[in-house]
Amino acid sequence: MRTPTIPLLLAAALSLTGCVSVREVPAPISDADLQSYLEDRVDAAWLNSGLDGIVERPEADPSTYVENYRSPDSNRVMSECLADAGIEAWGMSEGNGGPVFTTGTGGVPANAELLTLYSCYAASPSDFGRLILSEAEFDYLYDYYRDWVMPCLRLNGYEISEVPTRAAYTTEMQWWIPYYSIIDGPGMSAPLGFSQEQLDAAVAQCGAPYGGLPYNELYGF
Repeated sequence: MRTPTIPLLLAAALSLTGCVSVREVPAPISDADLQSYLEDRVDAAWLNSGLDGIVERPEADPSTYVENYRSPDSNRVMSECLADAGIEAWGMSEGNGGPVFTTGTGGVPANAELLTLYSCYAASPSDFGRLILSEAEFDYLYDYYRDWVMPCLRLNGYEISEVPTRAAYTTEMQWWIPYYSIIDGPGMSAPLGFSQEQLDAAVAQCGAPYGGLPYNELYGF
């Protein structure tokens, strides 16, 4: 992996003005690719449920997936669907390309609960904070974090507790943002409990978490 070198004067300027990426901002994932991705995840959710061959699979309408996903209410829609069915406590992890549902205690739900969990997810699939990006967007963000944000944070006295490889970032660690991995300094192992004010100050110094991509406001930055 290439390690960037930043001249001292440039680094100092970045610490004051905020880090920016010199790469051209790529186009977002197309609606067609997004719909295909969500359809694949709904298919995986059905297979992960273990209900295939036991009960009839409920019908879903993939033509609504893109609009629902791009809505800021997509997470709330699924939560309300489950609450209306009497499921208040539930969990979702990743496996085999799609969500794996659990009860609030971490156990495997009964078939009736699994069917409800799948049906609510399939009606409006949401990834609950998991960004769905094009390959070009992932590359853009990884380079932005590696070449600009992390050097800027280190210049301002922060260390990064974990840095995934590019391959890991684009697969199982898509949630990773350097701001969520900063610690007090060399020799510290516990994450620094940042207040919102401290996080805002770090972002002002070193750039928006999603760079020039149109996701900063959506995720509260």
